[in-house]
Amino acid sequence: QGAAHALKASTQWAKTRPQSIAAQFAQLRAATHANATQALETGTQEALARIAMSDINGFASKTELANSARVMAFLQESEKAEARAQQAIERDPSSGDAWVAMAEALASGQKDYTQALETASKVAPLTLGLSGQLIEPAPEPVEEEGEGTETAPE
Repeated sequence: QGAAHALKASTQWAKTRPQSIAAQFAQLRAATHANATQALETGTQEALARIAMSDINGFASKTELANSARVMAFLQESEKAEARAQQAIERDPSSGDAWVAMAEALASGQKDYTQALETASKVAPLTLGLSGQLIEPAPEPVEEEGEGTETAPE
């Protein structure tokens, strides 16, 4: 049920934000997780239309470029994804979103993506929920002094 709810929410978001490539990307990912073939096909067509309009009008931000790169990588259009991610990086080399988009573009083309992910984690440490990026594992808990140790009875 969670996947179906995510699909419903992301579809609503995409409808209310017709120019948002991020909203469309969320809908594509949710459709995939929900195994919703029709929604995936419709979402793909809508995503490509939104990206085409952005190509005509010019991408307004590095974030739009990065999101369009992620959509293209998702659709296995790795060369186009790589080119868009590179444009986003050129606009702002300190953008974690742009570097994650490059990692996804490289991965979709079966290329080594580790350097791009390492750069992303350096320029913008990955945090829970940041544009759907990969999440670093939580740090190991630190034991308080005296915690977890037994002392011999006196």
